[in-house]
Amino acid sequence: MQTPGPNTTLDPPQRIAIVGAGVAGASAAFHLRELSSPNQYSLTIYEDRAAVGGRVISVHPPAWYGHYPEVGASHFFADDHCLMEAKDSAGLKYAYNGPWEKSHAGLYTGDDIVSGPSCNLESPSWGDLTSLSWKYGISAWRLHRATLSASTRLKSFGASKSFGNVVHEIRGAGFAHTSSGSAESYFGKLGISPRLLADFVEPCTRARSCQNLVDASPISALLALMKTKEAKIYESNDVLVEGMIKLSGADLHLNSTVLNISDGETRRYRLTIANKTPESAKRLQPEFDIVILAFPMSGTGIGMKVQNLSEDSKVSFTAPQSYTQSHITHFSSALDIISTFFHPSLDVRMPYDLLTTANSSNILSIRRSTARFNRIECIWDDECDQFDEDENLYRIVSRQPISDDDVAKLIGKEGQSLDEYDIGWVHRQAWPRAIPNYSENLEHGDGNKIEIAPKLFYLGGAERYLSSMEMSCRMGRNAARLLRGPGDAGPEQEHAEL
Repeated sequence: MQTPGPNTTLDPPQRIAIVGAGVAGASAAFHLRELSSPNQYSLTIYEDRAAVGGRVISVHPPAWYGHYPEVGASHFFADDHCLMEAKDSAGLKYAYNGPWEKSHAGLYTGDDIVSGPSCNLESPSWGDLTSLSWKYGISAWRLHRATLSASTRLKSFGASKSFGNVVHEIRGAGFAHTSSGSAESYFGKLGISPRLLADFVEPCTRARSCQNLVDASPISALLALMKTKEAKIYESNDVLVEGMIKLSGADLHLNSTVLNISDGETRRYRLTIANKTPESAKRLQPEFDIVILAFPMSGTGIGMKVQNLSEDSKVSFTAPQSYTQSHITHFSSALDIISTFFHPSLDVRMPYDLLTTANSSNILSIRRSTARFNRIECIWDDECDQFDEDENLYRIVSRQPISDDDVAKLIGKEGQSLDEYDIGWVHRQAWPRAIPNYSENLEHGDGNKIEIAPKLFYLGGAERYLSSMEMSCRMGRNAARLLRGPGDAGPEQEHAEL
């Protein structure tokens, strides 16, 4: 006769705090709800900002029609299994890609604007690959094979099982040769010619991650060569983050800054939280059974007074980390950007996409699309035209801020205020810590553990190798799998080396 086990349905739910409402935190919450039984967990999310999204920020200009401008992460890969699952569960769809999305770019070299790279070496046409091979020799084929291989291996990262160490999973997915060394040194070892790197790889990397190859990780640079897979959510990317959090049923606290994490009295951990809203400026100290840190902690100053936190684990978030700074400027205008902004002798039509070579310009990339504004005086049933005339929408990524003077000069005007030009809307977003720079001092072993103390998970360590929506989503899903226990996500798989 068997003795029945305890009735776990009567157990009180475990309290989980997720710190950070970006893609990683939203993914952790969403997948915890997807993978756990009802009432197994009580989820609370704390976010320092006044909105969710982390590095995914969409802005809503007045009277705007169509996909809202993205001032953070603008695209993700349409075939990413983690984000696709979340998109489908939230009932979202991809945005339509206009013809400018498929057009070849121009390249500013410092003194000329020439035909630029397609940033697609995963699935180039035979004509494009043959043309590259004619110009750059065997290097083009080597780079194509490396990009195709990286795409396949990226899909296997965190796909079928939980993992407890970021570096071990990167190596297990076949990225052993790309987990150390900068992108510059990695491509040098592959035998890629300096000319191909300067003309093709580096401009694409600058456009995607705002980094030159000496600062970028190899994985980040390889992903910059997979542009044809890029997608975005219809309306805006931030609704994907909002959708995951809504589906999780988590209790969301915005404007809530976690100051300290310590051992608790009634539960495992205590959080000290400062609420930044005027009506509630007092500090709170709730306690939780499980804490998930879903953001990069380097330089945040959060206090960690946890008894079982190992010295090796502390390294993963206390080690100094340098970041690439970037600025994203949007503006709309009926006027075209002029080439003489870049060089007085230039007189060419500007392409939809403009990339730049290393050290040629403060500007890393410019993308032109179409802006449509509703006419406020019209409604759908009126006979008047619902929309104003289409305008150009420019998205400029730069190292330093783009001033009003710069905006005016871009369209060939000087010496007047922007109000006097045909510029309908301007928005600036600064990212002082946009992307981590590659460092020779990346920690291995215990320094890349995800569970840094019992039931205390840190998801920010992966961004040193790849900072992207895809990686953040998988790190959040992996935290949910780790809480289920080893082996629950599927069998272990072997992967060949890159």
